[in-house]
Amino acid sequence: MQDGRFADAEKILITAIQQMEQEETKSARLSLYLKRLANLLMRKENYTEAVALTQRALEIHREVFGPDSSRVAGDLSNLALLYDRQRKTDAAEGFFKQALEIARRNQNIDARSTLSVINNFTGFYLRQRRWAETEALLLEARKVCESQAEPQTSPCLPPGGGLLAEVYRKQGKVNEAEQLIAESVRKSEGAGKDATEMAHGLISQGHKFESEKNYSEAERLYRQAIALYEKNEEPDDPLYLPDELYRLGQVLEKQGQKTEAEKVYLRALELEFSAASPKRPDLPTVMSASGLLNLYRAQGRLREMEPIFRRLLETQERLLGPRHANVAFTILMLAEMYAEQQKYFEARPLFERALAIQEKNMGPDHPGLIGALSYYAALLRKTKEDELAAEIEARIKAIQKKSQRQDQPQ
Repeated sequence: MQDGRFADAEKILITAIQQMEQEETKSARLSLYLKRLANLLMRKENYTEAVALTQRALEIHREVFGPDSSRVAGDLSNLALLYDRQRKTDAAEGFFKQALEIARRNQNIDARSTLSVINNFTGFYLRQRRWAETEALLLEARKVCESQAEPQTSPCLPPGGGLLAEVYRKQGKVNEAEQLIAESVRKSEGAGKDATEMAHGLISQGHKFESEKNYSEAERLYRQAIALYEKNEEPDDPLYLPDELYRLGQVLEKQGQKTEAEKVYLRALELEFSAASPKRPDLPTVMSASGLLNLYRAQGRLREMEPIFRRLLETQERLLGPRHANVAFTILMLAEMYAEQQKYFEARPLFERALAIQEKNMGPDHPGLIGALSYYAALLRKTKEDELAAEIEARIKAIQKKSQRQDQPQ
């Protein structure tokens, strides 16, 4: 699953579930396998089966751990997420409310699970743009975090109140938003805590100015935050610095400072290349290069991205292996870049290689293939291979039709 090899993972899980069902039908391990298989089916947009598996896990947890256990709350929250994916908002909200009632009863013994339910429910209300309900849940999460002896062990980070401040602004509570961010920064300074916490507060303030198109003030705050990250992050394992350099680059671009933005993007990317190791095999990713890619595209300098993508691909293959999902995505982006430059001869084998990896990883009819197949069909149209393009387009429609059929109630 970590490699993005979902088809292989699905086969292993199905075999494990079948074996477990012969041995014991009511075990925590079986419910874990059911939930993981449900997660894979959700990625395939097969929500009907994913819901059925999650409900099976829920019934096992109710019987083994009791109806008020935090595991039951987690299962109800997962069901809510599945219904939310299907835009069945009333059902989703009902399951979230059930999950939260149980989570609150378990708060003193399992604050992490409580916060997980609250965070999922918060995301639901955010997507609905229901600001008052979002505010109430964020304030509740804050109280849960403050009640813990060691909040750093919980999903309370990152601090800074940025999301709550944004929700205040959405409701027109501008003073409350600014007071919250200022309070966060003051607390960090006054308590003498890790300056990373203060940097988060500065970033939140920067978001406010950027949203108001006050880019010079946003730049000033981002630079202050970056300076704090530079002092407090390990040189060989930067956590926040590359992301905030990317954000600074975007603000510089908006001010017309293209040369300076390029330098910032290159530095962020180089930091991730330097940090890439068996300890951090997730670095770098295509997203790390997206700022530079978009800048070069706007300037007609796409050719300069080729050595960067090649280096990125070599690093990922070395650390992740040739079948990792990130490797396939990088190959796909390189193919798109060639196609954009009308280098169709170079682009075609890359599209085919990316598709071959994705098909092995996800199976031949996974909705995740649609993006790569669409790009490939477009390339074939440009090279006048209309017959093959039509076959690919028919395949896309078949995948879409199957996905929609799986989502229909039985």
